[in-house]
Amino acid sequence: MLNDTSKNNDPSYANIDEMVRCRFGARSLRNFPKVNAKRIEGGANRSQLKGRGMDFSEVRAYHPGDDARHIDWRVTAKTQKPHTKIYTEEKEKPIYVITDLRPSMFFGRNTLKSVTACHVSATLAWAGLLNDDRAGGIVFSEDDHEETKPKKSSRSVLKIIRSLQEFSGNLSRSYKKDTQIEHPYKMIEMLCEIRKIISPGCSIFIISDFIDLSDDCDKCMFELAKVCNVNLCHVFDSFEAELPLGGALGVGKGSDRMNLHTGNNSMREKYKNVFNYRINKLSELRDKLSAGLISIETNGNYLNTLALHFGAGRSKHKGI
Repeated sequence: MLNDTSKNNDPSYANIDEMVRCRFGARSLRNFPKVNAKRIEGGANRSQLKGRGMDFSEVRAYHPGDDARHIDWRVTAKTQKPHTKIYTEEKEKPIYVITDLRPSMFFGRNTLKSVTACHVSATLAWAGLLNDDRAGGIVFSEDDHEETKPKKSSRSVLKIIRSLQEFSGNLSRSYKKDTQIEHPYKMIEMLCEIRKIISPGCSIFIISDFIDLSDDCDKCMFELAKVCNVNLCHVFDSFEAELPLGGALGVGKGSDRMNLHTGNNSMREKYKNVFNYRINKLSELRDKLSAGLISIETNGNYLNTLALHFGAGRSKHKGI
């Protein structure tokens, strides 16, 4: 059963109906997944190459160069001529969409990072299914996570969407109640948990603001890159990149509020350096891991950004 929040139009959480409609935008991502799809070769698309594979195709007369391990001895004995089994290889491409819905994602001027992340995650999950791949997901809060195992069905995507809606709603409510968690998930702990869950040979898309990404995370990232294709989707708000000039900017959590005096040049420079460090760190990981890197601003045009990477051309759609 869906939470009551799914019936409202509260912009502080991801609406389940909007995430279901993301499947229409996903149709424009014809080349998904394209970013860093090196080790994974092709969903349930059956290879035309005959070889050692998963599904039995036929028995035919043995040809020089055929693998002797595939000789069908029963047919060979019956016909008195060597025959070999031929297989059609099914190349699977399971996809994990991993969404960070920890408290730092509850930020944004017009659209929250958490809501943008949910829409991006839903769109990628739908795109995977439309590409005939198995779509799964993991959603993280600051103290919990929920996994949806990759399956080739719309039910799997809908389960991901329900998790996104639930965790997004919980994030909104926890901010309003000013809830404090004693031992919240850190990025490094999140990455280690991902490594425990995913199966080798999949493509993963981590949708996060990566606000606490540090050098300590490198080892976990490298471990992930050894067994799967890593794609980093960096969600950010333009206020994180550079504060507006002049005046006071109100920020806060729950009842705790404060004003940032954006006219202070020293403070503005420090603020900008923090964001630039994160960008440089992500670029460094992209190069070291041969990973995919997509930067998505919370301006409602996430589908345009995704289309630049996965579409046949630049999409004219705007984010839902």
